[in-house]
Amino acid sequence: MTNLRAAIRQAVLENASKRNLVFITAPTQGDLMRGKFDDSRRMLTSKDTDFGFSTDLFVDGIPVFEDKDCNTDDWFLVDLETHRVAIWIPPTIEKLGKTADSESAFIKTYLATYNRAPRRMVQIYGCATS
Repeated sequence: MTNLRAAIRQAVLENASKRNLVFITAPTQGDLMRGKFDDSRRMLTSKDTDFGFSTDLFVDGIPVFEDKDCNTDDWFLVDLETHRVAIWIPPTIEKLGKTADSESAFIKTYLATYNRAPRRMVQIYGCATS
């Protein structure tokens, strides 16, 4: 939690708005985060629908998205206000070799992701995985 809060603080000091921040991590880290809160959960709640475990994770109000392709020991804090995806190569037909009376082809497109304020992005690496 100390590292996650330090990441939030760094992004906010670089003029990020907390409402535009998201954490991205592996499901392994999501499970470990849920484990940290298991002991503090109580069955007595103000609403019946609050009973049990929610699938949504938040750290100090910032949503956590679990990505199966993320390294199991990493956390990323991203400011969505400055994060961009651009078309590097637009959809293009690439023809393959001709066989008999038909032609084979595929459509390709390349995207580039970048951030206009990279100091608002934070990677926390080397976290425990068990």
